Amino acid sequence: RGAFETAQKAIDSLRNRARTDGLATESRFLDVYAVIVSDGRLRDRAYELLDEGRGAAEALGQVAREVARTANSGTIGDPFLQERARDIEDLCDALLMLASPDARAELPQRAVLLGNDLTVFDLIVSARSRPVGVVLTERTLGPRTRVLLKLLGLPAIVDVGGAFRWAAPGDVALVDADHGFLVINPSKADV
Repeated sequence: RGAFETAQKAIDSLRNRARTDGLATESRFLDVYAVIVSDGRLRDRAYELLDEGRGAAEALGQVAREVARTANSGTIGDPFLQERARDIEDLCDALLMLASPDARAELPQRAVLLGNDLTVFDLIVSARSRPVGVVLTERTLGPRTRVLLKLLGLPAIVDVGGAFRWAAPGDVALVDADHGFLVINPSKADV
């Protein structure tokens, strides 16, 4: 229950910040997350599964699977429902980390986020560890990503090809977002 409340407050805060920063139109997808996190049916189903004795991971995973199954029913599936299913899955992942944090998935302080995409999960969960930069691979640059990067307010580089081939967890990274380069394990001279 606390995870739902924390997520709802975080999403409301992001929506307010987006409006303040003049991103109201571009950030309308956050309104969808606000509706999802406050959806009584979603909460009731999660609580019902918890009351049956399932753990938080199993309950939220089951909710996400049920939504995905509905979105993909029929011969082709509905693209709108499939996008909503991805949003719900992203939110369920965030709720799980808020409800029962996994130390193995926690970011170290002053980390650089390296990923294929930036999602609302990152603004709700990853941002809590106070990352210092974001590096995204060449597969990003959707309209949501731009807004989320602005809301995160960190130095960011996008379209970094092959980043996962030469960067590993624990490496030291130097992100120069002004000039658009990333140095992995920089020398003292680089720093």
